[in-house]
Amino acid sequence: MNIIDCIDNNIFLKKIFPYGVHSFLVGQFALDQGQFSINIHIKSKPAIEILKWGTWGEHYDVIVFEMIGVGIRKIEINNWNGFDFAEATCTEQDNELTIELSGADWSFSISCLALTYQRGNTYIA
Repeated sequence: MNIIDCIDNNIFLKKIFPYGVHSFLVGQFALDQGQFSINIHIKSKPAIEILKWGTWGEHYDVIVFEMIGVGIRKIEINNWNGFDFAEATCTEQDNELTIELSGADWSFSISCLALTYQRGNTYIA
């Protein structure tokens, strides 16, 4: 399952990535009382142009989805400084969402109850 299918409030995300997003970078992760925030960075060109973002490859080549999650069940982070873009595994079982990414010397895994899209922004890498 791709991450967009696992996110609540995903109508806009499905428009710009109708075939999903499977590879991304966890760029920011923060804990707060009862919830967390997570930003994922995506290097895939969107299916439609978003005027306020400008032109792909000229004004931006990375899209950031900012999300809030609730109901953390488990978090595992190994070698945060080694994080890079990677294929993600997203699963839902018994109303619990699990997202896992890993590289040669790093890994990120979180299980939670819900993940909700808040906003998107862009930058040139």
